[in-house]
Amino acid sequence: MNVLYFPFTFVSGRSLAALNACFQSVHVLLPSVLDIPRGMIQAEGDGRLVLERPPAIEDAAMGEALQQYRDWARAHRGSEMGWLKTQLDSVPFYDESNISRIRSEVTGGSGNPPEHDPLQEARMFLQMAQMYDVETAELESDLEGFEQMEKALFEELKGEPETNVPSITDRFPPSDPGGFMTSGRLSTWARLFMSLAPEPSEAPQVMATTSRIVLETVLEAFPSGERIAAIGSIPVSVTPVDAGNQWRQELADVLSSASVPDLSGDFQWPLPPAGGDATVSLFLYRIPGVTAESMCARWLSAASASVMATPTEVTLLALVECPAR
Repeated sequence: MNVLYFPFTFVSGRSLAALNACFQSVHVLLPSVLDIPRGMIQAEGDGRLVLERPPAIEDAAMGEALQQYRDWARAHRGSEMGWLKTQLDSVPFYDESNISRIRSEVTGGSGNPPEHDPLQEARMFLQMAQMYDVETAELESDLEGFEQMEKALFEELKGEPETNVPSITDRFPPSDPGGFMTSGRLSTWARLFMSLAPEPSEAPQVMATTSRIVLETVLEAFPSGERIAAIGSIPVSVTPVDAGNQWRQELADVLSSASVPDLSGDFQWPLPPAGGDATVSLFLYRIPGVTAESMCARWLSAASASVMATPTEVTLLALVECPAR
């Protein structure tokens, strides 16, 4: 079974632990080989991630352009995150007015916009979104560290744990990265998918996300999707080799059955193993008559909204809700 994480190119340690609680290995499409987060490379080494890398032939030019955008964003908004937040739900990087203004200010000239290349535009957008996601994850990690220091300080001063201080989760609820530029993420990720998706195999493909907003957006576009399972209290594993291996394999076997167009009988979902301080929930959906490719075509263009159904195909969606801090 191929599990494809979407529409993100960065997966945090928390999200990966949640995904691995349900799936042994997860595919992540990379927009480039520039600045791949160290944690993702380590997870690839121990088999928890499969990183789908694009050809690196254009990365040097993209790296130069990204540095120009960083310089421009910091000069105007203080950081690239601040600039991205001003762009709402657009894909701004090769917009003719934006690119002309930015290049003019960076270089002091009146440079012309680069030649239109939809795939390169998508890669640029996703690389910038990845930087935003990394920065967001680091900020949330810093908040967690601050909370631990705060608790330790109170305990040291009072001689007992402080129970009246609101938790970081209450004061700063975890953000859903899929709520930021949702349509832009879906359309650019779809273009990357069309060029970089894993080779088809007999194993079923599951489109997995940790964003409820993304899932709801997809289901709005494909109302024929039906929920086939809601599994809670799935323990988060500390290592990829543990007592959950058998359960993950049993889950994969049932999902293989769910990928068959003509179903007969009900699904017999396996019970997750007991134990674990942190747990996740898994929600599974089935969209009959839709391929992953036609789904991506819908995200790429409103003109493809009338894409023909394919009765012999099924798309499986999975929402893995991460544990609260």
